[in-house]
Amino acid sequence: MKKVTLIIIGLCLITINTVAFAHPPQDIILNFNAENKTLSIGVAHVVKDSNDHFIKSITIKLNGKAWITQNFSSQMTLFAQAASYTTIDIKKGDLVEVTATCNKTGSLKKDFTIQ
Repeated sequence: MKKVTLIIIGLCLITINTVAFAHPPQDIILNFNAENKTLSIGVAHVVKDSNDHFIKSITIKLNGKAWITQNFSSQMTLFAQAASYTTIDIKKGDLVEVTATCNKTGSLKKDFTIQ
């Protein structure tokens, strides 16, 4: 009984430790430059090691339809992941949904209406 209790406590501590260090993205910033038709996305995600803990994907929907999914194997900096896409499909009033997913745990989704 004592061994089982110690194993359960150990597993709980490991789980708590993993959750404390793994976290979803903090914010998503979107910018659309109508002049050169470029969509720029910045994902705030502060990590200690950008090769071990990173934004693994950015998924974009345009007006509710799947549009772009980009996968990453590391994060650009210890503070953020960025991506830029050139397009001719976006126009004023379009709804852009961006989801950024962490390779450890969690994701963040934000909606933007093109102005």
